[in-house]
Amino acid sequence: MVDEDKHMEMRKWLIRRLPKALFEATLIILSVLVALGVDEYRESLAQRKLAETAVDRIIAETRDNRDQMLDARGENQALLVDLEQALAALDQNNNPEITGVNFEVSLLGDDAWDTARMTRAVHFMDFDRVSRISQVYRLQQLYLERQDQVVSDVASIGGRQRKLGEVFGAIRGGLAITLKLQCELLGEYDSLLGEMLSEQLDTTPSAPSVPSDCGD
Repeated sequence: MVDEDKHMEMRKWLIRRLPKALFEATLIILSVLVALGVDEYRESLAQRKLAETAVDRIIAETRDNRDQMLDARGENQALLVDLEQALAALDQNNNPEITGVNFEVSLLGDDAWDTARMTRAVHFMDFDRVSRISQVYRLQQLYLERQDQVVSDVASIGGRQRKLGEVFGAIRGGLAITLKLQCELLGEYDSLLGEMLSEQLDTTPSAPSVPSDCGD
């Protein structure tokens, strides 16, 4: 009889205690979920901020690279004309009227793009945007390789292994290709800048603006 009374008392105590225990357990679960949600939100904000910083720096770097190329373009176009005239004079066995071969080098940067990849900021950017940026930087690398070849050809002037006409011809050919690539890259720079800036401002991208001498 005593055991039955104790058993009944225990059941009553459990019945009274159960709602409170369930409430406390629910409260703990909710607290954990809220904490996880806050952490996830903070992480998402940090990732978005990292991606936005990367885009801002890529925009700035692209502008700087574009300005570098435009600054050098006029001098290199004039050099191409001088080389063509010098080669024409050599073909007629005349001394070329050229005082020097001053090839203007464009110091194009890629630090912002490299940093975006190393910090994994690209993982939090739109896939199509990352692909587009990568395409422009690949073209930039191709341009730099052609530019290096022109520098190498210019450095060979005065060497004994090659005649002056051969050297001038190599420089002219490499410079013509470099200027053509430059037109394409300037168009890509402008296009990319228009796309990224319009995305930031939520406007329609403007048409690429390239030097008028680039043509089609």
